[in-house]
Amino acid sequence: MNYNVLKMITQLEVNDEVVRKYAVESLVQRLQKQLELEHLKMLAEEINEAIQEAGLDNGALWEEARAEAWEQYKKRASQRNEFE
Repeated sequence: MNYNVLKMITQLEVNDEVVRKYAVESLVQRLQKQLELEHLKMLAEEINEAIQEAGLDNGALWEEARAEAWEQYKKRASQRNEFE
């Protein structure tokens, strides 16, 4: 997937105690992770809406994906055990 990324400089007022405790780089990383999480939530909502609009059963799709992933895991685990 290709995402358009807007790079911008933002100024925030942050309590000096917080900055001393966590350091600026740590705060920037935490904010970045939080924004990435929000983006993933937005994408999940879009996917869920598209599934519903297509008239598909979301629960059945999740169950099918879970079962397939479990089978793949068991296959890989048994292959690893064969070589040990």
